[in-house]
Amino acid sequence: MTFKTFPSFVGAIILSVIGILAYQWFGLVAVIIVGGIGLPAMLALTYYWADLETRKGRGWNSLKDKGF
Repeated sequence: MTFKTFPSFVGAIILSVIGILAYQWFGLVAVIIVGGIGLPAMLALTYYWADLETRKGRGWNSLKDKGF
């Protein structure tokens, strides 16, 4: 597992634990709500993390970041 996939892996584990606890405490409806909110949030944060790492590699305020 590379460093770039590690935050996504940790997010998936945390989301799984929250889903299990929600199911035990509140039932299936809570799992659907947790998945509906948590999965897109995890994917967005994973995309943000990858974009941040790419920008660090190119340097801040490069012309590519500004659309040129």
